[in-house]
Amino acid sequence: MSYIIGAIYATKYIGTRKMAQRFFEILKEANMEPDKIGLYEPVKKLYTIEKAIDMWVFGDEPGPEAAGGMLGVRKQPPNYTFDIGWARGPLAVPNDVTFFFSPKVFAKHRNIIEHIFKETYHLFDGFYGYITHNRPESRQHVTGSIKTRIPGLFWCNYFSPLYVDFFGREKILSGPWVKTEELDSGTIVTYLAGEPDKEILESDFFEKRAKEHLGIESFGDPEEGEKNPDEIQIRKVPAIVIPEVRGE
Repeated sequence: MSYIIGAIYATKYIGTRKMAQRFFEILKEANMEPDKIGLYEPVKKLYTIEKAIDMWVFGDEPGPEAAGGMLGVRKQPPNYTFDIGWARGPLAVPNDVTFFFSPKVFAKHRNIIEHIFKETYHLFDGFYGYITHNRPESRQHVTGSIKTRIPGLFWCNYFSPLYVDFFGREKILSGPWVKTEELDSGTIVTYLAGEPDKEILESDFFEKRAKEHLGIESFGDPEEGEKNPDEIQIRKVPAIVIPEVRGE
């Protein structure tokens, strides 16, 4: 199955009512609210913003640790799904959201989808994000997490100041991109190709060239991953610190 993925990672704690409220306002402003929501598959509960906010913060109890998340589905055009995950405490992993679109929906609604992605990245104070067709993501995947390797280089890449400082601003900006954009937050957005499902889909040339420019040692080795699929590849990446706070 072919689909477009949009993933955002944040060190900021997002499991709050305030965060949920604004996220669903962003979707409403874009006329992209979900039809149904759920804590797990199958997603059956009819959406209202009140129910969605309550579901978002489910599990946020007093104490040193907490984790939660939810799913959303929009079946009417333009259809898509999203998956939210959050955590706090000593063992917390980066909070995240992942969007899934069909290539046809993404092509038709690209501008509004990229707007939603950028607004959500800003809301979550994201430190890394990307938009890609699932095929380039799959061929670059190796076992591990954002803390052990950079997942890859994709059609669209969001490098926060954490990565800008790590690689160097001029090095990122001088990469083999077709387009770059600097956000007010200091994040640099780069594009490997004009579309996520055209030339970049059939060839790994673009991503390999960009990895060599930034430093191949920061990315997983898919060939080694095929030989040792359970081995976690520890690559050269910036330290990611998750604050142990409850949030607002």
